[in-house]
Amino acid sequence: MTGIGLACFACAVALFARDWRPVAMLATVGTLAFLFAAPKLLPVAAFVSDPRMVDSRTFPLGPDTMGRDMLMHAFLDPYQYRRMRFDGQNYPWHEYGNYIGPLGALLIVASFIWILARRPWRPGNWLGASLTLTALLLLLLALGDFGRYAPYRLLHQLPVASQFRLPSRYSLIFMLFATTMIAYAWRTIRVDPRGDASRFAAIVLILSACGLAYWNHIQFEGVFSLPPLQSSAFRFLSHPGEPVVDPVNEGLVLRESAMLRAIMQNRAIVRCYEPLQLPGAIDAARPVVFPDANARIADIVFAPGRIQFRALSHGAGDRVFLNERYVNGWHSSAGDFALDPQSGLAYVTLPSGEAGRFTFWFIPPGLVAGFILLAVGLVLSVAIWKRSLGAFSA
Repeated sequence: MTGIGLACFACAVALFARDWRPVAMLATVGTLAFLFAAPKLLPVAAFVSDPRMVDSRTFPLGPDTMGRDMLMHAFLDPYQYRRMRFDGQNYPWHEYGNYIGPLGALLIVASFIWILARRPWRPGNWLGASLTLTALLLLLLALGDFGRYAPYRLLHQLPVASQFRLPSRYSLIFMLFATTMIAYAWRTIRVDPRGDASRFAAIVLILSACGLAYWNHIQFEGVFSLPPLQSSAFRFLSHPGEPVVDPVNEGLVLRESAMLRAIMQNRAIVRCYEPLQLPGAIDAARPVVFPDANARIADIVFAPGRIQFRALSHGAGDRVFLNERYVNGWHSSAGDFALDPQSGLAYVTLPSGEAGRFTFWFIPPGLVAGFILLAVGLVLSVAIWKRSLGAFSA
C-alpha cells in the first residue's frame, strides 16, 4: 500500500512540476528496498512457488465496498465496536474502523478546498496539487469495488495488486497523505509562526490529538482477555530441546492464542491454520528425527535450523527420517534426502555398518543470493550517499 501511495505521489509530482526526477528517485528507493530485503524476499518467493504448495484460503463472495454510512462510522463514530456490520462489508470491523474525529475530517476537507482554490495547476503549487491528488486516489481505493471503473477494480487487474483483497486498509495510507496535505495548507497561510494565531492553532491540535488518543483507546478495552504468557527467563544463545509433536490441538481457537502458546511450550502443532501449507503427513507418534527398525540414533541436539545426532547403521539401506513436511533447503552430512513414497517423509540412507555423528541443517533456497544482493544494495547506498554529499557541498 505504501508503494502504491508513493507511486501515485511521484507521478503526480512529475506531472505538476514537469520534472521526471521524482519518478527516478522512487525507482531508486524501490530498488534499494528490494536489495535490502532480498535475504527475506528470495527465500519466501522460493517457498510459495513450490509446486506442492496448497493454498487453503477462502475469499468472501461479492465486492468489498465502503458506502457513505460505513465511511462516516469508520472515521467519525467514537463508539465503534468489533461486531458492527454494514452492507458491502466482507470482513470484521477492525479492517475498516479508523476514527479521526470531526475536527480531523473538517481539516482534511478544508485543506482540500483551500488547495483547489489556489489554482493547483500552477507550477508553484505542485506540492499541494500532488498531495491532494494522491490523497483523493487513496481514498477512492479505500472505498473498494464500488463501480466498474473504481480505482480498486482497475488496480486489481495488476499481477501483484490482485493478491491484495482488503481495500479498506488504504485508508491508513490515505491518512498519512491527508495529514501532510493539512500541513501544506497551513504553511501557505501567511501567519506569523510566533504569533497568537499559530499558538492557538498549536493548542487546538495538541488537545485534539489527546482527545483522539482517548477515544481510540476505548477500542482496546476488554480486547486482550487472555491471561499473560508464562515464559521462562531469557537466556542468551540458549535453545530448547526436541519439540513435541501435537496432532490434537487446533492452531486457531477463538479467544485463545493456541499457536503462540505452543511456541512458548515448544510444541509443534500439526493442525496449523496458516493458509499456505505443504502437503504430506507427519507421524505424530514419532519424534522429529527417528530411525527405521535396524538403525540406532542417540544424543540428539537441536539448534535453530540444525539437528545433530549420533547414528549407528547395522546393514545396508538403514535410514533416518526427518519427521517434517519436507521443503527444499534441508541438507544432510549423511547424503541427499529422498522422499518415502508411503509416508511422504524425507530420509537419508546411512552408510552400511558406519557409526558417527551426523547433521541435518536447513538453509532456505535463495538466502545466499539474497545476501549478495544485500551487499550490492549497501555498496550502491554508499555510492549514492557520497555523490549526494559531493553535490551538496559543491
